[in-house]
Formats: sequence, C-alpha cells, structure tokens
Amino acid sequence: MDSSITEGTEATLLSAEFLRSSKDEPDCEMTLRYFMYGSGLGNLTIYMKLPDSDPQRLAEVKGSELNNIRVGWNEMKIPVVGSKSNDSWIIAITATVGSPGQGDIAIDDIVFNPHCHLKNVTAPTPPPCTEDEFRCNTGKCVSNFRVCDFKDDCGDNSDEATCPTMFNFEQCSGLCGWKLANPDVLVWSVASAHNTVASPYGPNTDADNTLGHFLYVSESMGNGVASIESPEYHESATTCTLSFKLYLAGKATFKIFPYIRDAVDGGEQYFLDDIALDQCFPEKEWTLIEIGLGRRPANFTIGFTIVFGEEAFDAAIAIDNINFADCELPFPMKDCQKEQFHCPVSKACIEADEVCDFADNCGEGTDEENCGDYSMNNFEDPLFPWGIWDNTQSYVLFWELTNGTGAFGPGGDQRPGFDHTTFSPMGHYAHVSSGFQEKEATAWLVSPFMSPSKDTCKVRFYYNLHGCGAGNLTLIQEYLEEGHPPLKTEWPVAQGQGEGGSNVDEWRRHTHNLASGKVHRVIFEASVGEKKVGTIAIDDVTFTGECNFIPSTTSTTTLPPSPTHTTTISTSTSTKTTSSQPTPPPTTTIKAPTKPPTKPPQTTTREPVTASPAPQSDVGEVVGILVAFIIVLVMVVAMAVLIKRSIIKVPNSVQAFTNPNYKRFEDNNTMTLQDLSGGKVVAK
Repeated sequence: MDSSITEGTEATLLSAEFLRSSKDEPDCEMTLRYFMYGSGLGNLTIYMKLPDSDPQRLAEVKGSELNNIRVGWNEMKIPVVGSKSNDSWIIAITATVGSPGQGDIAIDDIVFNPHCHLKNVTAPTPPPCTEDEFRCNTGKCVSNFRVCDFKDDCGDNSDEATCPTMFNFEQCSGLCGWKLANPDVLVWSVASAHNTVASPYGPNTDADNTLGHFLYVSESMGNGVASIESPEYHESATTCTLSFKLYLAGKATFKIFPYIRDAVDGGEQYFLDDIALDQCFPEKEWTLIEIGLGRRPANFTIGFTIVFGEEAFDAAIAIDNINFADCELPFPMKDCQKEQFHCPVSKACIEADEVCDFADNCGEGTDEENCGDYSMNNFEDPLFPWGIWDNTQSYVLFWELTNGTGAFGPGGDQRPGFDHTTFSPMGHYAHVSSGFQEKEATAWLVSPFMSPSKDTCKVRFYYNLHGCGAGNLTLIQEYLEEGHPPLKTEWPVAQGQGEGGSNVDEWRRHTHNLASGKVHRVIFEASVGEKKVGTIAIDDVTFTGECNFIPSTTSTTTLPPSPTHTTTISTSTSTKTTSSQPTPPPTTTIKAPTKPPTKPPQTTTREPVTASPAPQSDVGEVVGILVAFIIVLVMVVAMAVLIKRSIIKVPNSVQAFTNPNYKRFEDNNTMTLQDLSGGKVVAK
C-alpha cells in the first residue's frame, strides 16, 4: 500500500468465504508475509468478519513499534480463533496510513492450512511431479534442492515440515525428528516436567515455565559419549544463528558439546562450544545459548554430544526451544531501494554497506566481486597473513593467528570453532586468549596511518567474544598532530563475560565511521576480564575505498600500558577522560609522511585477499645483528687464547691452511727428544 495519501486512510483486502471447521481436527491457521518500512507507518491488522456481528481482531502489527534498522520480509502465523464456532466467515486485512508519504506496507504469500474450508471450492487434480521434485501439500511441485533451505517455497511450508526452524518438543512423536548418533547409547529422550518434577535435580518446568516437553538426559550407562542429531538443512545465510535453552544440574562429572556436521568438511563433526557446570554455567536455571552458524550452502546437521566422566553420572541435562534464526537467504525483488545493492543472480536486495565485507549476503557471492577500491584482510594469505596489521606493539599479551581446529574439548581455549571467511575449522582469524594472563592485560593490533578522511571512510569487521575470561574489545582511533603527543579516542565494541558482559559465540558484524581531520590509525585492543578460559577474536577486517593509507609512514608510538592507561573515551552522546597511569610509558617520535597519501598496494577479487604488510621498525634487526657480532668476536678471542696456551691442540691440516710456510715432516729418519737426551741415535 502506498501511503502517500492522507493520514488515517485505510485499505482493506477481503478473502473468499470460509465455512465452519470441524471440531475433530486442528484449528484453522493462516500465515502471511509482510513488509513495513518508513518513519510514518500506520498499522497492519487482520480481522475475522462475521455476517451479523462486528469484526474480531486476530492480529495486529503497529508501525510505531517497529525497528526499521533492518529491512526485510517477516512471517506471521495467525490462529483463526472462532473458525470452529461460526458457520461462515471471511478474513479482512486492513492497512492504515500514519504520516503521508513516509512509509509503505506490503503483504505476500497468504496461506490457509488444510483445516480452513473454503465454501464451494473443488481442488483441481495436481499435475504429477518428477523424481527431482517435491510435491507440496498444495499440489505444487518444487525442486528437491528447495527442501529444507529455510524458505517456504511451497507456500504452505510443507517443504520445510520435516526440518522446522523451531523445536519445542510439543505435539510430536518420538524424538521429534531428531535421531541418536550412536543408537546403542539410549540416554536421550523427550520428557516433560511431569516426569522430572520429582527428580532431585529437576527441571520442574520446561523453558517456557510450563509443564511442557524437552530433550532430557538423567542417567548414563557409564563412561563414553551420547549424541543426538538434528534433521538435515542447507543454504543457510551468513546471519544464521542457532539458539537453545539449556538446563544443567547435579555433579559436574560431564561436559556437553554442541556440534555441527557439514558436508563441505567431509561430513566430519566439529564442536561449537564446550559447556560444563564448572565453567561459569549457572546450575538449575534455563539458560539461553546462542551460537553462530553462518553461510552453509551444503547439507549440514547440528547436534549435542555428552562426554561422561569416570565418576557415576549423577545429574540432569535438558534442552528446549532449539531455534534457527535469520537463516533464510533474501528473497528476490524486482527493484531495490536507492541505498541497496541488487544481486545480479539471486535478484535479492542487500544493503550497500554489505558489499565487499567477506560475507556472501547475496547467496551467490556477487556482492564480493569487483572490490578493488577496498582494503581487505581475512588472515588467509600464507605469505603475509597479518596483511597491513602490526601485532608487536604490546607488553605481555599479543594477538595471534590461529584456526578453529581443537578449539573446544581437551586442551581447547574456547576460541571460535571456525573462521568467518570460510565458516570452516581450517579458516584463520586473529585472537587473544585470556586463560594464562592476568586481569586487565591488553593486546594491540595496529594499522598503518591514514590520511585525513571523510565520513564515508569506514572500517567493517567481525568479532567473537567467548568464555568466562573474555574481557573487552575496544576500537581505538589514534590521531597525529604536529608538536603534540598522540591523542587516542576509544570506542567500546563489546564486553565479554569476564567483565560482566555477554557470551558472544558467533561472528557479529561491527561498522565504525573513521571520519577525521588529522592523520590517524586504527587499533584493536583486547583485554582480559578474568584469568579463566576465554578468547576475543576478529576476522574479515575491511576498509571502504575512501580510507587512504600512507605507505611511507614509519612510526612507533606509546605502547599500551599494563594494566591501565590514559585514554579519551568517546560515545555518541558523551566524552570522558580518565587517567590512572602514575608514570607515562616510553614514547618515540612519530615522523609525519613526506609523500602524498596513496592507497595501499593491494587489490581484491572474489577470492580471499590480504592487504600488503605494514612497515616494521628496523631497530630489532640492528640490535640482533650487533649482539651476534659481539658473541662471535668473544668466541674467536677465547679460542686464540686457548690455542696460545696449548690447552687446545690445532690439527696439522688447519695449521697448514692458516700458515702456508708450515710443513709437516714425515717421521722417517727422525729422532725423538727422549733419544737426543739419552745420547743415543737409533736408526729406523
């Protein structure tokens, strides 16, 4: 509906007439997708209209309560209350205008389930489907590839019926579509609070605080593992996230590992988290766990593995409300808004800022092509993995490059199980581990300097904070001004569990505007919250084309003091300066660039690209050479003294080489000193 008319204007769409639903079958339910965007939105309301009474409101979306930061289609499921108690009725969908010309409302894919009975309608015989097609409940044929891809391609969601995005374990049989990965270990079951309320460990309710159902483990057959696995999915979007409610209670003699099994990685499973009662997990509480899954075009499943300890299992484990969120690739659109990118193959619309950020937002990779104007680093270049970044300007804690292999389980440090570029355990990223460092220790990752930039210069990156010890991730902008020490402005990005923040076991995107009238650079600062297992990680750092690096700049600057330092902290609404450093750290002079600003010498294509490495200081190399020279000189002098005193006997061959006039006589016809001293001459 175009709202460029008068305020309060209504537009109504009426359905055909429906008859009373049977009391012996499930309720009539309708679904629809709606799109609402703009600052002047009105309301979208769905009514049931009866012949001789006022309309009954079934659902309503108020435009004033919507958040327009992310634009897209949303799905709404509407139970048709009264379909079993009224002889006939119709559905009315009404949209109203808020402020004229400042918002749009659209609807699509309206579906009524088979328990909604249209009046005098005879369904035609559907055409046959091929063996490569799936028959929907509506009779429609869709490609088998479109089954379980997080999209309702049938229109009635029947192509997603065996792989739902939400499992609450109600109104289903057996394990509700899940299967035992090791069928001989029968410890997983679907139980209800009726079964567990008498247990010493509970739980007394399900995750929705009712006497509902959930996955449950209350006993073990001894040492070993027990796994349960989901139905198969594919074609998840980069934003895809797995969430579930977890309940743990009892003795901490076990661990639970959420895992993923991806066909791209040969069907091998790898862990996504490491959860235990002795790792800052609350006991006897339903706790929300969120884990990012990301872009996965091939078939994959997720599951849960319990590893039992040597002691007898005396505990309870329950899982409920398993949900896949934001996993659907964008729908094709005929036209996009002005500030959007129109994907050439999928015809989807994505935000212009999502182009060239190492994320396949289109679903076919075209948004990651033609990125030559961007400065990009994904830590995958085998020759220059750090790209433009310098990780040496810290004291005791440093950013390190790693991948996801062995991230969880014995010896793991709770780092991400996969990178963001490839969503594979073999992909690389930069991280800081908190397990062996003291609280508030910091590590810096420093970029080269940039020339003054406009507000179109932005840095985009993905971060992950996970584990009990993870502290804060801060983005620092450091500015140069002739005759003055560097000024640093801190922009908090995320707060980890070790600082009372959230557990972010997913790759989250962050964008920051780097507008500055001075020469400046970017610093990623990671801090330790607690000396406990945990990591802070970043990946896929990109700068827009308006950011101009200065390749001729050579500089060192103030090292980040440990544990505290002087900073200027800025937010969008306030500025605060704090100082807790009694003695300033050592500094050196920063030389201003002598050449005009140029862009860094790198290009980008659809393949992973790494920017050229940052210029490093030669001081360390010179000192190393000097120390080596002194050591060699001391060794030579010592050797000469030992030879002079005959403590060491030099081989004749060496003497001949060092002294050409030296000649070794043969022993034939020679006498020893003993012979001479004895007065005898003995012929040989």
